[in-house]
Amino acid sequence: MANSALQGLRVLVTRPEHQSADLCSALQAQGALPVCLPLLEITPVSDTDNGYPLLKQQILDLDLFQQIIVVSPNAARFAGELIDAYWPQLPIGITWHAIGQKTADTLAEYGITARVNPAGTDSEALLTDTSLQDIAEQRILIMRGEGGRTLLADTLQARGARTEYAELYRRSCPDYTSQQINSTIYSSPDAILITSGEALENFSAC
Repeated sequence: MANSALQGLRVLVTRPEHQSADLCSALQAQGALPVCLPLLEITPVSDTDNGYPLLKQQILDLDLFQQIIVVSPNAARFAGELIDAYWPQLPIGITWHAIGQKTADTLAEYGITARVNPAGTDSEALLTDTSLQDIAEQRILIMRGEGGRTLLADTLQARGARTEYAELYRRSCPDYTSQQINSTIYSSPDAILITSGEALENFSAC
């Protein structure tokens, strides 16, 4: 650790709170001084939200889909919790896809085995998977947060599939006081870690 390039550096960590602990621990192990300021708040859809009846029906209808795509660890976690609540035993005959190994690992915690395309960890890589080529008339469910890119659905529909979004959570900017912002962002950190476009937008707005 004595020779670490991070020794003594103040590093501003902007990942969502529930995802920053491991990163902060790794930085500390390298001698850095992590400062946490989450710039994204991840909130699951609750049973009081307007979109919940549709989401619940999609979970109940899992066995009607031929393939299911889970786009992130957050989507995997919230999907796993809902599936556990409504499916004592997983429906069979579904091909599951995970974007990224962390997403697959999260699904595995709920007994779901998902394919991970070794070509990469984004939608473009997933779309090269052999099981997503000849898909005319297949029903495909895309599990994600509210909003986001439409590349997956647009491309799969162009290949003849019928796609639906199961929107499991929403992303928002945490509400910080000016004092909190001044004590973190404007206190001259040596490095800032930003891992998504939305977090960057929120950082720029601070």
